[in-house]
Amino acid sequence: MKSINIKNSAVALGLMGLLGLLGCGGPTATDAPKSVATDPDAPVVSGPKVQYDIYDPTTEEDLKRDTNYGYLIAKTRPNFKEAAFESLGLAITGKVPAGGAIFYQLYKSSDVLAALKSLKLNTGVLYAEADLKVDLHADVPTNPIAFNNIDPNLGNRTQWGAYVTKAFDAWTTLGFGQHRPVVANVDSGVKYRHVDLRNQVRHAFSWWVANTADSVLDPMGSVNNWEPYDYKALQPNGTGTDSNGHGTHTSGIICAEGNNGAGATGMCWNVDLVQYRGFNVNSASSSWSVYGSLWHLARWKKANNITNTIPVNFSLGSPANQYFIIDMMENALQNDIMMVASSGNDWCRVSNYPAAIQGVMCVGASDQRDKRAFFSNYGPHLSVLAPGQDIISTVTTDYGSSNFTQYMYLSGTSMAAPQVTGLIGYMLTFNPNLKPDQIKTYIEKNADKVDGRTAWDEEYGHGRINVLRTIQAVIDDLKADRTPATDYVRQTIKIKTPANGVTIYLYECDSAGAVKNYVASGITGFSFVGLMGDEDAENNTEPGCTYFNLLKPGTYIAVGGLGKGDIGKTDVFTVKAGETAQKTLELKISGKPLIIQVGPNQNAADTNGQEWTDTVIDFYDSLDGEPVRADLDYDVMDQFTMLMPTEPGDYYIRVTNYQGGAGGPNTYLPANGEYCLYVTNGRVLTGQNINLIRGDTGGIYRSQYFPGGSFNNPGEDVKSAQAQSRATAQPLTFDKRHQGRFGNNGGTNGAIGHYYKFTVTEGED
Repeated sequence: MKSINIKNSAVALGLMGLLGLLGCGGPTATDAPKSVATDPDAPVVSGPKVQYDIYDPTTEEDLKRDTNYGYLIAKTRPNFKEAAFESLGLAITGKVPAGGAIFYQLYKSSDVLAALKSLKLNTGVLYAEADLKVDLHADVPTNPIAFNNIDPNLGNRTQWGAYVTKAFDAWTTLGFGQHRPVVANVDSGVKYRHVDLRNQVRHAFSWWVANTADSVLDPMGSVNNWEPYDYKALQPNGTGTDSNGHGTHTSGIICAEGNNGAGATGMCWNVDLVQYRGFNVNSASSSWSVYGSLWHLARWKKANNITNTIPVNFSLGSPANQYFIIDMMENALQNDIMMVASSGNDWCRVSNYPAAIQGVMCVGASDQRDKRAFFSNYGPHLSVLAPGQDIISTVTTDYGSSNFTQYMYLSGTSMAAPQVTGLIGYMLTFNPNLKPDQIKTYIEKNADKVDGRTAWDEEYGHGRINVLRTIQAVIDDLKADRTPATDYVRQTIKIKTPANGVTIYLYECDSAGAVKNYVASGITGFSFVGLMGDEDAENNTEPGCTYFNLLKPGTYIAVGGLGKGDIGKTDVFTVKAGETAQKTLELKISGKPLIIQVGPNQNAADTNGQEWTDTVIDFYDSLDGEPVRADLDYDVMDQFTMLMPTEPGDYYIRVTNYQGGAGGPNTYLPANGEYCLYVTNGRVLTGQNINLIRGDTGGIYRSQYFPGGSFNNPGEDVKSAQAQSRATAQPLTFDKRHQGRFGNNGGTNGAIGHYYKFTVTEGED
């Protein structure tokens, strides 16, 4: 069923008139005229120029959602017997004769779909249909700002960027939209009681202990579910979280309150700012605190039911990249969190991260001559320029000071990026449904080509931002009810494999499949979003699948990486601008998979989730060597897949207790715990849901278990010999469940673990 909303009354009346002319839905062949006079000069019409999407409900719920429920419209022959309406329980509420026919509005309080279907069968009814809801195609309201208390540095044009980007023109002619979106900033913190920010900062999170000289991550995080603290909530009258002023400065560029007679004006002050302190008082940081903020923002966004895009500013970076940064960025994009990053201040053509990562909007700096600032990095990843030299904004120069009215001039690409972040917030005040790919396209297409440039190039990108033109383009598309254009790919790439637990690496490549750059990675069976938290994993699973999102147009290949080699690859594939339909690719296995599963057994169900153990799996290819593959323990139910060894010899699997066995330093698990180990080359076990009891809090841990046997009652399963060394390892039986136990009542030490082995012989397939 397809539904429509007729957004213009003229269209609605025209459509009704056309239906009347066509006699759509009722007349029989005998109704057709026997001859028709034709105009010999009339053009031949081979078919309709427009395919109309006529509303056709299939359920009662369709009618309740899309129509003025209970009301129908019918067109009949002039001598139609109205008693037919009464027989169907339909009351006449309107009657209009026109064009030799009669139009009726009818009403029935319930079971409307059945009445509609019966009415259509009556030969005297030319057509019958539901009475659709009609929406006004409303204008987009603008609210020009009359500066009656202009900020001094804006009024005297010291804040020059507002004029060269035509932001001032946008404020005074268009104002802000009706929505108040969320924007974010990862930096050195924020002085949230600053006069220009006190009404803007919604949260001031910090991974570091505020107001101290500590150079380590916030130790309180360990009792805060490993998340940063919101110091604005904890210390609403505190001096803030910023230790050097950089974060307060970039925050002010984004959203300092305007028209309040104080200091400077932010790009858009009709926003709520979520600030993250990723640096300590010595300006030291870690990837964990900086890019972990993206992980936390995605969780916060979900917890607060925010479905709109959140732009997040990164006025920071380094010349080195790492997988963790890329994966946190990929996770953010999957949650419609758009990264805006400064290109860096190295005065040359160089890649700085995260700005150079695919999917991030890289911003360079322009100067007062409207040229690229001499210090601004450039390269093939550059998106746009924004003013970045001698930018005045909010600041704190004395961390312990109670002075909340300080301002300072700073220069750098750090000052350029937040102007774009603020511009995105500005766009979202008018259209909160914009997606990252559409936002980036708007800004790039409406940038001004400066310094003689006529097209994109490495030094200027698409040009210097033009705020007025960008905002006007957003408004124009809203008024015309146009879907915003995109030069990027808002398309999910789905990779399928035979089993869960396969690590998939996505690379840019050439047409022959030669790898160029690492893009992202994932684990099959769990989307990366699912790994954000234990409560999410079960709701984001699809066996043997992983997903990648928001790629640039290009050519890619996915590789399944396991153990010492690759399990297989996909075909080379391309993504194209404008594509939205999900693309699914199969991982072509280059050998036989070895799938190892281990998790709670029937005993956990029999004891109401109180006796279980969280296991870790190590795989060895020799009697004395180190593990060639150690499982990353991300859930109680563990599974990973690797390429089945082909070299003759003995191979070993070790199962240990994640917490080091009964009596270990942690109390997360019960003292006694059982597990089920299953190894296969093909069919995997399917678990059943269970609520496990946490040993530390008594709370519930949602997981799965393998139903069937247990350690003392294995049934047809294999009872584990609980071998404590590789030399005495128990021979494995493939496709059989092995029941083991740690702790007392027949169990052994979980820190030492249990060993199992299998043998590969010469010529074995």
